Amino acid sequence: MIREIENCLLVDLLLRPPRSSPQAGTPLFSFDDLQFTGSGKAALSLILRHLHATRVLPDKTHEVLVPEWLGTWVYAQLAHYALPARTRTAKTRALLVYHQYGFPQDLPRLKDYADTHRLTLIEDCAHALAGQDRAGTSLGHWGDYTLFSFSKFIICGALGGVRSRMPGFTDFVADAQAQSSAWVTPFNNTAKWVQHYAADHGGPRWQRWSRQLLCMSYALYDESFRASPRAVQIVRARLDDELAIRRAHYQRCRAVCAPLGLCDHLEADGIYPYVIPLMLPDNKKQPLVDALRAAGYATGMYRFDVRRFALEPDFQPCVWIFCHGGLTTAQFERQLEITQAIMQG
Repeated sequence: MIREIENCLLVDLLLRPPRSSPQAGTPLFSFDDLQFTGSGKAALSLILRHLHATRVLPDKTHEVLVPEWLGTWVYAQLAHYALPARTRTAKTRALLVYHQYGFPQDLPRLKDYADTHRLTLIEDCAHALAGQDRAGTSLGHWGDYTLFSFSKFIICGALGGVRSRMPGFTDFVADAQAQSSAWVTPFNNTAKWVQHYAADHGGPRWQRWSRQLLCMSYALYDESFRASPRAVQIVRARLDDELAIRRAHYQRCRAVCAPLGLCDHLEADGIYPYVIPLMLPDNKKQPLVDALRAAGYATGMYRFDVRRFALEPDFQPCVWIFCHGGLTTAQFERQLEITQAIMQG
């Protein structure tokens, strides 16, 4: 099955040299001031630890405002240091926002809210390594802290990153990395690769065992501060190329689907998406999901915040179109052909 990221082969991680990016000019992603971590979850853990060390979050009874429809593992990570909350109270100290599927939140409005209520703003760019908001400001530069998850875009094992302008944070991260165990990141990478591989190989028992191994590794992400040098090498070499492909796929998808009224909720340009969420009439959603799955695309019915305001979201049903660099031109175009056929049928 084709998923939101290209299929993982062990040879890609260990043996093949990373493909060099052909992009010229200004890089699409800047690695300046970035500290790589063992995963995006580890990056979030470091941010929360720093907030605890600086007494912004004095104990677990204090709160972080969080968006709806966030991964349960993110809520679990937060719970080590604070209470995830949906309503601001006297104990709320921070606001976590993320750019769902790579489409920017209303950051000026959220920044004003955070400043007004003296909340630390954590910008989660796990789905948005590049792009701009409607004010033209690059994503990843609004938050007091920003975290990234590169393994959602590139097959590289587990790899995240973090940057912050808060005093002392860079040294805090370096100290945590120096004190962390060297075996944790290789173990998490192994679990991640086994789960990726098992998704399309072996039977139910093999897939069940791989999921259990991955869940075991999640318990260690809180300590997975060291980045794999190989993962960093792959991402540095391939990321701009991957982002350029995703942008081109997005523009092609808009060219085909916008005239059908499926992209009215999406920006015209400047987006490098994780996936492309299409909005269809109610009687077309499930037929499109069924047709795409029959053709080998592991999509489904999801929810997308069309309001782009995490504090007052408006989640509407959508269907994912995949846009990663592992797709052949034929595989990508097949999704669009199926979509057109469903809409015209």
